Amino acid sequence: MIEEQYARWTAPLRANPRAARALLAANKLLTCVGYVAYPLLLALLAASALAGGASAGELAAAGGVGAGELATGAAGGAASAEAAGANGDAGAAHTGALAAWWPLACCVAVPSVLFAACSLFRRVVNAPRPYEALPIDPLIKKDTRGKSFPSRHAFSMFTIAAAWMTFQPVVGAALMAAGAFMGGVRVLGGVHYPRDVIAGAASALVLSAAAYALCGLL
Repeated sequence: MIEEQYARWTAPLRANPRAARALLAANKLLTCVGYVAYPLLLALLAASALAGGASAGELAAAGGVGAGELATGAAGGAASAEAAGANGDAGAAHTGALAAWWPLACCVAVPSVLFAACSLFRRVVNAPRPYEALPIDPLIKKDTRGKSFPSRHAFSMFTIAAAWMTFQPVVGAALMAAGAFMGGVRVLGGVHYPRDVIAGAASALVLSAAAYALCGLL
């Protein structure tokens, strides 16, 4: 992106104050969508895990009662074998209860690691922002210096979208569409180059897909 391109892209917005205000509102709204979507996902996963753990606990309790009845109501080795089988069911139920929390653990760990890695990478690269490198008047006023590549807004939105894909793909797809729109808003706002948002989105998707595949969620 060069100065002439930015001027051409933003000319309609500068000629229409309402459109310019809508761009600023979209930037704030889409940022809030990410702030809401991720905690909501964790809350839903926790509720799902609690429900799964409760069901597994009931199964384990039933298996324990069955084992006791078999041990007292049957004789010798037959009773022991039946009790062992019931205990095995209880152990499987306990494993199932732990497994119910695995998606939540992955959706906490993966985004946390990726967010930290993205922030560290941006700090090391410290690429200048368009309003620093070009003689432009950005539509989105920002004081931040450097740390332009990749766009953390795009990276975060697509990381959250990828997490949702493991639980509700329709919501994940909607968040990806919102992330793409956000990327355009950030470029038109003059706070990122197109390469910043493309790299942020692409890296978030690739890294998230690899991580969730390792977790067994994809």
